[in-house]
Amino acid sequence: MVRQKFTGLTLEGSKNTSRQPFIPKIKKQRDPAIGKAGEREAVKFLQSLGYKVILKNWRCPEGELDIVAIDESALVIVEVKTRASEISANFSPFEAVDLKKEAQLKRLANRLIYLERLKIKPFHPQQLRFDVIGVTYSNAGGETSFKCQHLKEAFSY
Repeated sequence: MVRQKFTGLTLEGSKNTSRQPFIPKIKKQRDPAIGKAGEREAVKFLQSLGYKVILKNWRCPEGELDIVAIDESALVIVEVKTRASEISANFSPFEAVDLKKEAQLKRLANRLIYLERLKIKPFHPQQLRFDVIGVTYSNAGGETSFKCQHLKEAFSY
């Protein structure tokens, strides 16, 4: 029997073949209350633009859609990304919607249209659109303020 020298394990349980020490990646903890507050601000923002919000935080086993709204004759799926203003200077909230997230939103939109057709049908939507709202917040003097940026037609179906 040949003995091997232990060099460490990765999180997946495979051997760390490089002789570098294993340093785990640390994910920044997210505050769900800030995310929900950002979604509430996004709803107010959309309503001020004349959108009719028909569903919020729609869930199915595959995931969640933040906001489903009607804009003129379009059914609009809105993804909301909330970031602190200090972070958004280097990392835009829009950058968080990558190809993987885009594919998930498209799958969820198909599921939504199938499962919620009776709620959507009265609005007679003619097209499907995907928007992203980037919400940045700052805490100044104990008061939290929000700013919304809207990216219409962030990607196509």
